[in-house]
Amino acid sequence: MKKISLVKPALKASFVLSSAILCLLAQPKASMAESFRLVWSTNFDAPLNSWEWNIYNNAPFGSSKNTCFMGSNTFTGNGFLHLMVTQNKYNGCSGRPYASGALDTYTHRPNLTYGRWEVRAKMPAGYGATGYIGLFPVNGSWPPEIDFAEYVGKDKDKLFITQHYGTASSHQTDGVAITRTLSSAAGAKSASKFQVSKQCKGSAKSHSYKKLVVKKGKYASAAPMDTCNIPSQPLVTSGSKKTSSTPTSALAALESSSYWTNSFHTYTLEWVPGQLRYYIDGTLQLTQPQRFTATPNMMKLAIGTGTGDCGAYSWVGCPEEAASKGLPWPLPTRMRVDSIKMYEYVP
Repeated sequence: MKKISLVKPALKASFVLSSAILCLLAQPKASMAESFRLVWSTNFDAPLNSWEWNIYNNAPFGSSKNTCFMGSNTFTGNGFLHLMVTQNKYNGCSGRPYASGALDTYTHRPNLTYGRWEVRAKMPAGYGATGYIGLFPVNGSWPPEIDFAEYVGKDKDKLFITQHYGTASSHQTDGVAITRTLSSAAGAKSASKFQVSKQCKGSAKSHSYKKLVVKKGKYASAAPMDTCNIPSQPLVTSGSKKTSSTPTSALAALESSSYWTNSFHTYTLEWVPGQLRYYIDGTLQLTQPQRFTATPNMMKLAIGTGTGDCGAYSWVGCPEEAASKGLPWPLPTRMRVDSIKMYEYVP
């Protein structure tokens, strides 16, 4: 009878088990609830106030000569934060043709060195418009900058994730473009889910943004309302007459044209020492090493909209180019934010 050796099979089994353990250890670290502690959240159920938020007002947009941040373009309505992109009717920023909305946490909210940021938002639709969600140093230095969601209406099927590092005179970037279309299986499923479950909240229950010169603004209400009782754009008041230039149906048609503007998505950044992890709707999209070596003391969360410059080499493009592309006039358009959650990192 042939003698059977058990030594080699045992060694082989041990090797396979060891390899499996090493592979598991080498995988990117998954999000762990015990690693982050919730320190602040909001659902935008109340008006904005300048002592709670740093609202950008009468300040130049850092990545385009065409746009001015106006406080009246940043407001809440029906449980959403609205960041409008409109024509500039207030002659701010020496008469730049377009106005947009933006705000940041600055010293008003928890600012963190490491942590987890979750923002549920709909991006602004239309050629020449852009929306961003990112982290910037509280002390005003630049870089670093971490954009964990950046959308450009000119390239409507893509969402950009970018880490900015280096120095102001030698700026470098590292990032990806994520493509989703409404016709894709994932896109159709996601759009359907949120359109049905939360079409009307409440009623149904520069690529680099360098040094932004900002001034604190005040909350300004706006009207008229759309079908969800949401202001469609800031009013132009002349005496007692209030007017709105674009039908809300045109804005709704624009918003439904892209995966990123048709429905809400949750954009998440996890920043731990030496590593950045980016998620969309709970799914890990990208893991990066932290490429900026000098870690800033505190990072503020900034959310905003804007337009680009005109010309063939402009990354964002400008609204007046829409007609030459056979596209509808894009303004007014808006970015809507449903909720924000901020977690501190617990080593």
